[in-house]
Amino acid sequence: MKLYKIRFIVLGLLLRVFFVWCQTCGTKFTDPASSSYLAQVVVEAKVARTMSTSDLGRYNVTLAIRKVRKGATLLPGGRKTKTLLIGEFGEENLSDCVTSITKSSKKYFFFLKKVTVENSTFFRISAFPVLVSKQNGRLIRKAACKNCGKY
Repeated sequence: MKLYKIRFIVLGLLLRVFFVWCQTCGTKFTDPASSSYLAQVVVEAKVARTMSTSDLGRYNVTLAIRKVRKGATLLPGGRKTKTLLIGEFGEENLSDCVTSITKSSKKYFFFLKKVTVENSTFFRISAFPVLVSKQNGRLIRKAACKNCGKY
């Protein structure tokens, strides 16, 4: 009987460890619609330039913004913002919400949050970027709707 209980305890611990490691960017929602809903700013952009920030292989990215899908009031130039510096990118790390952008010629949807540290304001990704497609565009447009989900 004791062996039976120990098996369930070990199984429970393994499931808990697996569940914690599978979370990305502090949330268990990884689809574009949920990422869009939870993000403060959503932009459709290409990577214009990368700038190294440390010896750890991390770098910041300057985006050439094509379209602001959500949160234009949080951006420095509103909807007219053409470029935006965001960080931090590098070797993929799910718990730190760090990913690498390998195809700089492709368009991505970037899900951003505004971060303020010691009188300095900048943007970080709140979910991993996804490639632009018609399906992802529809999902993001519906999730970023201003009046959706309000009673």
